Amino acid sequence: MSIRKKLRKEDGGKAKKEEALEDNDSFVGSFSIPADRKDWTDLVKSSKLANLSINSLKKMGSGSKTKKTQFVLYRAIWPLSLTRGDLVYFKDKFRLDSVWTVAEDLIKKFPETQNYFSLVEHPEIVSIISEADGIWPGSWMPVLRYQNRVKKNSTPKIHSPPSLRGTKRSRYTESPDDQTGEGQTGVIDENNVNAAFVLFLEAAAALVGCEAFEFTPLRFRFQSVFSACAFTALTDGVLWKKDNGEIRTIVEVKKATRADLKDSLLMQEASEMVGWLKSSKPWGHALSSTTASNKFLLAEDGHEAWICVGKPTASYIQYLEGTDADDAFLEIQRFGPFCLGSEEHMRQLCVIVVAIYVRAISLA
Repeated sequence: MSIRKKLRKEDGGKAKKEEALEDNDSFVGSFSIPADRKDWTDLVKSSKLANLSINSLKKMGSGSKTKKTQFVLYRAIWPLSLTRGDLVYFKDKFRLDSVWTVAEDLIKKFPETQNYFSLVEHPEIVSIISEADGIWPGSWMPVLRYQNRVKKNSTPKIHSPPSLRGTKRSRYTESPDDQTGEGQTGVIDENNVNAAFVLFLEAAAALVGCEAFEFTPLRFRFQSVFSACAFTALTDGVLWKKDNGEIRTIVEVKKATRADLKDSLLMQEASEMVGWLKSSKPWGHALSSTTASNKFLLAEDGHEAWICVGKPTASYIQYLEGTDADDAFLEIQRFGPFCLGSEEHMRQLCVIVVAIYVRAISLA
C-alpha cells in the first residue's frame, strides 16, 4: 500500500472515530438530575462543563433522546416531587389563585361531572350502565372507559414522593388495598394512556365552553436552533389558541410510570420546555409577566397524572439566544401522582386542569 493511500485510510478511520464520539454523549463523571442550583453547579464542575453553554454544543439529541451534556447545559433544575395536595400552596405563585374558585364552581355546576367522579372507583358499574340510568356521566363516559383500560393493564408497585408541609406528613402514602392504583406499572398500549388523558382534558375544558381554545392530541413539533446545532422535541398534545396556534400548555404521555422512567423522562420534559420557550415569538412574549411566568406541562404516565410547572428566570431566554448569564435557570416543579382509580385524585386534578384552562383563555 502506498504511503498516500495509507494516510488516506488512517485519516478516514480517524474521522469516523471522531464522528462516532460526537454522536455519543461525551458526558464525564457521574450524572444525576439537579434539585437546586448548588446541585447544578456541582454537576457542571464535576463534568467539566463550567465554561460551556447550550450554544457551545455541536451535537444534540432529539427531545426523547436528550443527551446528558445537552440536559446539563439547559440549566434545568428539578426540585423533589411534591404531592398532589401541595399544589394548593402554590396557587399565588402560579397565578391560579384568581381562577381556582371559578374552576371549583364550574365543576360543581354539572351533574354529569359529579357522576363521573362517583364512578371512578367503580369500573364494574361503568361496564353495565346506559344513558337511561341516572348516574350516566355523559361526555365523561369515554374518559371512564379508557381510564379503566389503563388501570386494567397495571400491576401494583409502591413508591412515594416527599410532602411539602409538616413533619408528620413527610411521605405521600396510600393504603395498599385502596383503589387508587398507586405505583402501578406495565400499561401495555401507550395509545390507551394517550386517549384516556386527552379525553379527560377535553371533557374538563368543555366545562368552560370556550371555542377559541382547545386541547388537541396533535404531536406538536418544537424545532430549536442554536449556534451550531438544533434539536426537535415532539409533544403528545397541546392546549392552544386555534386561530394562531399559540401554545398555552403542553401534554406528555408515557405508558410506564414516572418512577420507572426516572431521569430519561425528566430530561425529555425539560427538552420540551426548552423547545417551547425557544420557539416563542417574539422573545419578549415568552417571558412577559402575564404569559410565561409559568409554563404548564400536563403528564400522564401509565395510571398516574402529574402537573409540571416550568419557571424560567428573567435572563433564561437571553441565555438560550447565546448571552452568558450566571442566573439563567429553568426550574421545573412536579406535583403528583394523581391516580386514575381515585375519586379524590380525579376531583383534584379536574380543578387544576380547569383552573389552568381558565387562566390560559384569560390571557387571550
